[in-house]
Amino acid sequence: MRVLWLCNIMLPMIAEQLHMEASNKEGWLSGLANVVLDRRGENGIELAVVFPAAPGLAQTGAECHVYNGIPVYKGIARTPMGELLWYAFGEDVVNPHIYDEHLEQGLYEITQDFKPDVVHCFGTEYPHTLAMCRVFPHKQRILVGIQGLCRVYAENYFASLPEKVICSRTLRDVLKKDSIRQQQRKFALRGEMEYEAVRLAGNVTGRTAWDRYYTSIWNPEARYFEMNETLRPDFYTQKWRWENCEKNSIFLSQGDYPIKGLHYMLQALPAIRAQIPDVKVYVAGNSIIGDLGPAKRLKISAYGRYLRSLIRRYRLQGQVCFLGRLNAREMKERYLKSNLFVCCSSIENSPNSLGEAMLLGVPCVSADVGGISSIFTDNKDGILYKVHKLSENKFNNTCDEKYNGLSLDEISKNLADSVINILLNKDLINRYSDNARNHAKITHDSEKNYQKMMEIYTEIAGTELSSEKKKESCGAPVSFVFVSNYINHHQIPFCNAMYERLKGSFVFVQTEPMEEERIRMGWQKQDQLPYVKYFYQERELCRKLIAESDVVLFGGTDEESYITERLKAQKPVIRYSERLYKEGQWKAVSPRGLIKKYRDHTRYRKKPVYLLCAGAYVPSDFHIVRAYSGKMFKWGYFPATRHYDVDRLMEQKEPGSILWAARFLDWKHPEAALACAAYLRAAGYSFHMRIAGDGQMRPLVDRLLEEYDLKDHVTLLGYRSPDEVRSLMEKSRIYLATSDRREGWGAVLNEAMNSGCAVVASHMMGAAPYLIRQGENGVIYQNGDQGNLNGIVEALLQDEILCEGMGRTAIGTIECEWNAETAADRLLGFCRGKGFLDGTLREDSRDVSAGEINLRQNIPLAGPCSEAEVIGERKMLWKIRRKAL
Repeated sequence: MRVLWLCNIMLPMIAEQLHMEASNKEGWLSGLANVVLDRRGENGIELAVVFPAAPGLAQTGAECHVYNGIPVYKGIARTPMGELLWYAFGEDVVNPHIYDEHLEQGLYEITQDFKPDVVHCFGTEYPHTLAMCRVFPHKQRILVGIQGLCRVYAENYFASLPEKVICSRTLRDVLKKDSIRQQQRKFALRGEMEYEAVRLAGNVTGRTAWDRYYTSIWNPEARYFEMNETLRPDFYTQKWRWENCEKNSIFLSQGDYPIKGLHYMLQALPAIRAQIPDVKVYVAGNSIIGDLGPAKRLKISAYGRYLRSLIRRYRLQGQVCFLGRLNAREMKERYLKSNLFVCCSSIENSPNSLGEAMLLGVPCVSADVGGISSIFTDNKDGILYKVHKLSENKFNNTCDEKYNGLSLDEISKNLADSVINILLNKDLINRYSDNARNHAKITHDSEKNYQKMMEIYTEIAGTELSSEKKKESCGAPVSFVFVSNYINHHQIPFCNAMYERLKGSFVFVQTEPMEEERIRMGWQKQDQLPYVKYFYQERELCRKLIAESDVVLFGGTDEESYITERLKAQKPVIRYSERLYKEGQWKAVSPRGLIKKYRDHTRYRKKPVYLLCAGAYVPSDFHIVRAYSGKMFKWGYFPATRHYDVDRLMEQKEPGSILWAARFLDWKHPEAALACAAYLRAAGYSFHMRIAGDGQMRPLVDRLLEEYDLKDHVTLLGYRSPDEVRSLMEKSRIYLATSDRREGWGAVLNEAMNSGCAVVASHMMGAAPYLIRQGENGVIYQNGDQGNLNGIVEALLQDEILCEGMGRTAIGTIECEWNAETAADRLLGFCRGKGFLDGTLREDSRDVSAGEINLRQNIPLAGPCSEAEVIGERKMLWKIRRKAL
């Protein structure tokens, strides 16, 4: 999927490549871009960004074309996460209230060059968003992200200011044509452009009930998607503490124009000072009060002069400090030093400054305006003070008189009362701090917000792309069809990679509805995937796709009727399978079973039917029924691969940390992990084991925990989400995988190795012999041999260098070989080498990737799609024992 971001600034990663000054604004965009690039193999997104050209860009030597007088630049930023294509266009950002029609030609040429499936406009407050919405023809594939709403802001711009202040002008205002009234008019003009952009776009993303209310009025036909914002990375670490702050200090993130409401705070400060004499207010951002000498005073605005008069009138010179512009690190330090954060704006949607304060746990007071109540709960996260009277329309929570706003004195009194109430109550401060932080962790959860954005993109692309590809799907066959019972999170990264490499000529056919239990576990994400078709809903279409596609990958269901027609026609079929005999190969003696295996597999041994073995013991099982001789290849499951700063990942791992995560089932053997912990405790080792999971063996686990007296060494965490388990892996040095032969693969091994754990795995797990090189990137122990398991874990605890080395090597194994992108490249290379696919791959794709190649067969010697060795359980154990830890 090709996604084009329209941003208001040049991302710092691009500025760094061009040796230009980076903006401190909208720093969260960089973090989001890094995640999208880093997880490209999982999300299948080809990302490009477009932004207004910064001064000096022409001198960098970037490729440039001129359209109707508008320069358009193009380049590639090479980052540790991957390459990022970028475009920049000329725009007068100093006067964003003026629309330049020449922008349209430049942006049109950019869309023609990149051909995006989705255009995501971050913010509606600049002319370029309207220009993009006008020129991009596929309106249902435009997503506009609401930050603020200039049209509504304009109606509240005066923020209870006295009329004489609104009408006043300074020399600076006259020369720059920028009086308070003119500023308000500029907001109104920007609001009209914003209104048209929302009316044109087919999709809107917002984060509050307030922005949903207004955008749904402006464009009832647009689809609204709720998506919270991820904040700058700096604010996800550390926590505010009362003991460390400057007592009775108040922090405002900015105050250089009326909407930000600094005048409310200055009006409230005398009443606060009467109760708290040493109170002090710190204001970030530019000082506009002309306090730096006569030259600066000549440049003062009418609003700045009004603020200056309030400071003089109430003798606040020693209690108000302007800090100037602060970068993310400096902002964070100021939050942590402050006793209270105050948002006293006359109108806001959901200010990131408030979110940052909440995320750090800084006590907060905020005006109840705009969308703030959607992210901040009154009397739980802090205090929302009233700025309006009751209204039939609950969204008229503004400071404008025509919307029943309170007077300046009334609002300032409410603000003062709220500040005093918190600063004089330490118990209240600590409670609000904890509640706000917990709330913000949910609102600004970076992983959830990222996943939501991916879901939005796939839904938007699927809406129109599905109709655009209808001919391709219904008329001519697609190149590759994957048929299985239902799609899951272990298959999605592989499917995304196939869909991308085949340029959309890929379909996943789901043969049955998902069980309720799986849905409750959060597996039903396939509704958002553009390549998924449902056999039980579109039977004839799916039959046609399976019969006529170039290649079918089939597995995960016992029902053979889906591919019967294709097998009869001797068209290529690639099966994938876990082992046949999970309870033991003695099951092969069943005559009925052997007959079925012959019908399904053995009789096709000379046909174009191949087997991908999802587990090291699969070849041995199929060898028993004499199927696929010379046509079996290594395979597995490929959960999302994460790309880390490995040194940083290793630094965050806790000494002596051990993790076990699975359902409490007899064949998962949680008792083996507890027995290992008991041995380590008795031997006097310093360690801590976390066990994530629950299930039918919970009574036994609880009993063993008590019998072994492990309460100080083992923590039972209960069920944890996949993302939470990954976080636990990232903190753990050792991971235990104790399943027996009934674990056909065990994708948890992929994830633990990707997270840099030293994995200790049972030799019976299907994934273990494929993923683990004994003693290099993990250790395999003999299933059921508790002493063997205990000794290996003991050795790893004794040798931290060995433990870390295994973890680092394991990361390389997943990143370079056992991942979805490599699997897709190799499978497509195999298909092309066999002549099943012709000219369907991207020009830059590789037949195989990573590792040496068997030139005779054009297959890799190791990893996915390499030849699968037929080897039984006993021989496998013998091979493993040859190389001990």
